[in-house]
Order: sequence, then structure tokens, then C-alpha cells
Amino acid sequence: MSTLEEAYSGKRPDISHLRIFGSPVYMHVMKDARKKLESIAEVGIFVRYTDTPHNYRVYFPDSHKTVVRQDIKFQEEKAMKCSLEREPHFHANEELLVPKDELQDVDQP
Repeated sequence: MSTLEEAYSGKRPDISHLRIFGSPVYMHVMKDARKKLESIAEVGIFVRYTDTPHNYRVYFPDSHKTVVRQDIKFQEEKAMKCSLEREPHFHANEELLVPKDELQDVDQP
């Protein structure tokens, strides 16, 4: 069990730069773009990567805009926690696919 890159080069590829899609991100708002009592960070959602390195496409739900940003901080732990909470938990005695009595109706060559 190995990736194509690992089979070709003999080294495991570095995937530390990959981020979780849909994770919350925080973007710093510059001093000249905000007023005295406004927050210094804006909350968005990581949507996708861009063609240029270290740039990310972020959706801001408050303004309903998607923009490309570089200066963001990821909250991947929060995304993982939400993902694990939504994941269905099956018990060993539950049927995951088609029940066995329906499989007998199919003609096999």
C-alpha cells in the first residue's frame, strides 16, 4: 500500500501543506480598513486552492463574497470535530448494504 509518488521515488510525499475543505478561517483586517471598535479578524470558510502557491479562495458568509486571500489562519480542529460529529456510527450487527434476502433474487451466470 503506497502512493504512486512513493513507488516511483521511494520517498513519502509531503502533504503538510494540504488543508481541510470547509474549515473555518480567520483573515486579519488591516488597520486602515477598519474603524476603531470593529473586529481585527474576519471569519470565512476555506473553499479551494488557487493556481498560485500560498493563495486560498475563501468564502465570507457575512458579505456573500468569495475572494482570494493569502494571510489567513486555519481552524482545522474545529472542522474535524464537526465532521466526526456528523459521521454516522454503525454497529456490527447492522446491515450496511442490501439485505441478504434481496441478494438471492438476482440470477447469476
